[in-house]
Amino acid sequence: MSGAPLLEARALAIAVGGRVLARDLAFAVAPGQCWAIVGPNGAGKTTLLRTLAGLLPCAGGEVRYGGDDASGLPAREQARRRAYLPQDSHDAFPATVLATVLAGRHPHLARFAWEGERDLALAREALERFGIASLAGRDVRELSGGERRRVALAALLAQDAPLALLDEPSSHLDVAQQALAIEVLVRLARESGRGLVMVLHDLHLAQRFCDHAIAIGGGNARADRAGALLNAASLSALFGRELVEVGHGGLRTWLPR
Repeated sequence: MSGAPLLEARALAIAVGGRVLARDLAFAVAPGQCWAIVGPNGAGKTTLLRTLAGLLPCAGGEVRYGGDDASGLPAREQARRRAYLPQDSHDAFPATVLATVLAGRHPHLARFAWEGERDLALAREALERFGIASLAGRDVRELSGGERRRVALAALLAQDAPLALLDEPSSHLDVAQQALAIEVLVRLARESGRGLVMVLHDLHLAQRFCDHAIAIGGGNARADRAGALLNAASLSALFGRELVEVGHGGLRTWLPR
C-alpha cells in the first residue's frame, strides 16, 4: 500500500516457552528511520526481531510490511520486502565471498535463473561499501570472524530490501569496524529511504545512530523516540542497576555505577 510504513507492529505480543516477553507493542518504521532494540540478556530481543522477520509466529497481534500482513506473504515476497541478519553465520560448504554475497540476490531471481550483470554489480558494490572487495575470491571458511561478519552485512545489502532487521550487526567487529559498519547502514537508509531495526548491546552505538528505540525487559516492551528511552533513568530501570551517563553529544554512553 502506497505510503504505508515499511514495518508496522499492531498490538504485538511475543512469547517463548510459555513465557510472555512483550504484549500490546505498537510501532511503525517509516522510510529513513533507524531503530535500536535494547534490553538485558534474556529479555527477548532476538525473539522480537525474529518475530518481526516472520521467522517466529506472533503470540498476539500482527506484523505488517508496507501495509500487508506479513504472515500472509509468500516467503520469497517477504524476502523482497525485508532482509534479516542473524547473530551468527555458519558455513558448512565451500563458497567464495562473492558467491556468498550474491546469495542475497536470490529472492529477486526467477526460478532456475542465474545472476545477471546488475546482480553482480550490486554484490560488488556491497563488498566495496564494507571495505572487503579484495576478499571476493576467498573461501568464506578461511575468513576471520570480523571479515565473515562484513561478508554477511554485504549479502544483506545486496538483497536490496527496503527494510533491514539485524541482530547485533557489530558483533565480531573491532571498535573501528563497528562504527564503520553502522555508518554504512544508516547512511544508506537515510539516503535511499530504507528502514533499519537493529538489536544493539552497545548503548553508545544505539544513541549515536538511531532516532527511535524499543526497550524490552521484564515481560514488557516500549517503543518511542530514542531520547525518551536512551537516558540514565530509563536505562537504569530497564537493566535493574543504576547507570550513569558519560561523554557528550554523539559520544555519550551509560556505565554502571
